[in-house]
Amino acid sequence: MKFLYCLLLGISSCVTWGQDTLTDSFCSTFEGLEETLKKYHYQVPTQDSVFHQNMIHYFLDEIDPNGQILTLEDEQKITTSLSNTPREMCKQMEDVKEIYKASLQRLDHYFKNFEQEEFQLKNTEIYTYSFTPSRLTLEEHQKLWKKKIRLKAYAKHLQNFDEKDSVQPLTQDKFQAYIKTVLVTENCKLKTYENEIEHMGESLMNAYAMSFDPHSNYFSGSSLMNFEEQLSDEKLSYGIEFNKNRAQEIVIASIAPGSSAWKSNQLHEGDILIKTKHLGTSTENFECSSLESLIDLLQGYAPSAKTSFTFKKSNGEIVEVELEKSEIQVSDNIISSYILDGEQKVGYIYLPSFYTNDDFYFLPNGCANDLAKELLQLKREGIEGLVLDLRDNGGGSLLEAIRLVGSFINYGGITVIDERGEERYTLKDPSRGYVFEKPLVVMINQFSASASELFASAMQDQNRGVVVGSPSYGKSTMQHVLPLERSGEYLANHFVKVTTGAFYRIDGQTHQNKGVQPDITFPLPYQGLPISEKNNVNALQFDTISKKTYYYPLSPIILDKIQELSKNRIEQDSNFLEVQNFNQKLIKQFTGSQISCKYEDFVEYYYSNNRLESDTSKMAFKADRPNYFKDNLYTAKADEIIANSLEGIKDDIYLNEAYQILIDLINQTQNK
Repeated sequence: MKFLYCLLLGISSCVTWGQDTLTDSFCSTFEGLEETLKKYHYQVPTQDSVFHQNMIHYFLDEIDPNGQILTLEDEQKITTSLSNTPREMCKQMEDVKEIYKASLQRLDHYFKNFEQEEFQLKNTEIYTYSFTPSRLTLEEHQKLWKKKIRLKAYAKHLQNFDEKDSVQPLTQDKFQAYIKTVLVTENCKLKTYENEIEHMGESLMNAYAMSFDPHSNYFSGSSLMNFEEQLSDEKLSYGIEFNKNRAQEIVIASIAPGSSAWKSNQLHEGDILIKTKHLGTSTENFECSSLESLIDLLQGYAPSAKTSFTFKKSNGEIVEVELEKSEIQVSDNIISSYILDGEQKVGYIYLPSFYTNDDFYFLPNGCANDLAKELLQLKREGIEGLVLDLRDNGGGSLLEAIRLVGSFINYGGITVIDERGEERYTLKDPSRGYVFEKPLVVMINQFSASASELFASAMQDQNRGVVVGSPSYGKSTMQHVLPLERSGEYLANHFVKVTTGAFYRIDGQTHQNKGVQPDITFPLPYQGLPISEKNNVNALQFDTISKKTYYYPLSPIILDKIQELSKNRIEQDSNFLEVQNFNQKLIKQFTGSQISCKYEDFVEYYYSNNRLESDTSKMAFKADRPNYFKDNLYTAKADEIIANSLEGIKDDIYLNEAYQILIDLINQTQNK
């Protein structure tokens, strides 16, 4: 239990520095990483051939995340060059760097040749696309890149037109100009890859950490960017912290509760920045931007005007959202709640993450306290039930999840914690009594993970609510951020996020690699795709445990009739039929998609692909803000942001079904 109160599930530090630090060399750092992981990791793996294979897998994914820089021959050379022990690997890094440099020089050679070549519009080749591409031989590699440049040029032209019917003809001259533009971007990206060579040692250490399990990571002190640093130079902010992923794309690292980004209800950690537009000026191609240049760009935007941001979601969906700069202040409205008014008046709350006051310096309380205050306000509005939306909520603080469970139950055990070297113990509701007792529906999807899964499973165990959606991600491990240790000393500015334990359902069952199974399942676009914990090559495996606990569930919820009603509605709803068709299309793409390089065929592909339209003319509710909030909007622009959020709610077919399930639950409860 020693780690519990210094870190709970999210990434926080428990650091006590020694008086002296060791020489900051790559080899000693790597050995410190090995020593720290073996000392604290929950399940230390045997460093055998499987471990080595996993490490190579993660390392190649770090340095070539899209699988199109290195050839099959390069992969074989790197695999042969790297041994299985940190002491040997640190000496072999220079050989690996040379292999990688040669691969970048090869790409540079391709691009120079392409610049001199005239691409013809007429082409009948086929580009084979897969979400998990295999590495190609040297001969196949250049052919793939030529096709890729061609298709990117087509897309450059088509992105200027919203609909297929409005597409203007693509002339040979325009096409060649787009080829040049694409090559400029690719050359720029090539330079970012070259700059990353000096950090390749960090990539190897991170791959080594991930070979213990997918959620253990190495990072240096310089990569510990926090929210205050990105906001310190200005009082007004959109409330987004940005970082770069392995593909050098700029992504959302965190969202400040209470900010305009938070209130938009559309953004999540990991979303990729595609474009910004401010006062008519658009900025794109962030692949070549540094974080510093992005921050300078955003800080230069006038706070008097809204900024349009375009993001790509983890599921491939493109989202455009308008945000305003504002002071991020502590208020009663950090959690956004809505009234869904139809057959019954119910509340709706969307929670993007289980944040805590340790994450953001300006917060006096975590999400559980903020949500409890919102529940009290909603109760005064006379709601008959609540939909709590945890879709795309990747987790956060375990303690906040425990506290939030406590708002919906009276008392008793909630989860069992198992940490290395410690006796198993039960975490209980910290305070007796309910904040909210009325019927509850919890929404989850395959991107709901960790603390979200703890909450959803607790609602099932306590018979407190109905969980709807899709099976969740399937992660029940806990991580701590620790300084690296070597020979009893701490290594300055080097850290590891290490998996130190697991949490179990109160009955000893685990959702690790399984996910929380919803009581009622919805057809979702991404079901069946390998994007959950169980698809990680070395996800930890847990069995059911035995631990004497005391908890006091309510009487079981009778689900048969509610499930039948939902099933009938879904079968008769054309929107869900469209979702199922779209899902089959995505599964086909994931396993391998044949894309024609003929321009006319690509136009059809471009406008028919990844577009999911919904008929929302028959929603069962009208959505609005609670009355108490309407009198407290502090700017007209904030009012517009709320209006945009309401539009998203009104068009949400999944929320519409969740609402109707809640109505069925309310009616069943009232008719007992």
